[in-house]
Amino acid sequence: MIVKIIILAILITVPSFSVHAADICTTVVSTGTIDGETWTLDNSPYCISGNLTISNLNIYAGVEVLFLDNYQFYVEPDGVLSINGINGSTVKFRGHEINGNGWQGISLDNASSSSKIDYCEVSGAN
Repeated sequence: MIVKIIILAILITVPSFSVHAADICTTVVSTGTIDGETWTLDNSPYCISGNLTISNLNIYAGVEVLFLDNYQFYVEPDGVLSINGINGSTVKFRGHEINGNGWQGISLDNASSSSKIDYCEVSGAN
């Protein structure tokens, strides 16, 4: 009887996790390399569902980036990350509310001097 209750609880919990994330995420970004993309407020929030390597990424003011688990946001050597927040419309990086593990933060490894971070809030990183 106890085993059946535990299995039933697991089956009920897993679908609600997926549906909840899908309800909040406008754009889901999977594991891979981002090169030549622009993330806009219209497609925000961006939910990160795997480790990302950034070659060239432009993020507009007001965009929210949510990490679904303990994933990496790594700007490769000579990579360009342009975070273009403005006063009153910051770019936000944080863990999604379903993520109890945090995320690995923004890592810039000898990124291009063309990279810039303006008006950006980062929270919940390990």
